[in-house]
Amino acid sequence: MKSKNITDYDEVEKMIDIAEVISKIPAYIIKSKSRRMEVLAPRMAISNIARLERGIHYNTIAEVLCRDRCSVYHYEKNHENNYKYWSDYRDTFNNIVLAINSSKLEKPNNFNNNKDLKDFIIDRGRIFESPNGKVFISVRLDKLKTDIQTNYRDFSSTLSRIQYCLHDYNAKIDISL
Repeated sequence: MKSKNITDYDEVEKMIDIAEVISKIPAYIIKSKSRRMEVLAPRMAISNIARLERGIHYNTIAEVLCRDRCSVYHYEKNHENNYKYWSDYRDTFNNIVLAINSSKLEKPNNFNNNKDLKDFIIDRGRIFESPNGKVFISVRLDKLKTDIQTNYRDFSSTLSRIQYCLHDYNAKIDISL
């Protein structure tokens, strides 16, 4: 069974958008192959925030930043020295972390158990589960976890509805095929 965490992709993309505003460097340049220092600092900061602060997998970060996984390993390995001795990197890193934290003002989790979470998603999103479906959409919110079963035909609309229901919450969404 293949699994993919789509909210991690979205989270790294949001970090790129924030870095674009802070560093005044367009996203397509941050994702480019450029090795100029003014481009490298935001790219490394995004990678390290995603990896160290959010626990996002190396492959996901590499794919969104259009790099290979080894680059993400390299950024993580050199983070401490870069933060200590490279003032541009340190300032960029701190500004991006502050911007991310200030933009994350989600609703508090008011669900008592997994069933409450699932009922909220199904009712608010008007989702119909497919008992014979082969696609599972797992939703994690704090310590709660629920699975929504759907089929390939309805997958896209079901996923969009789930994302709409949970846009105010800090939820993680995984897909299992």
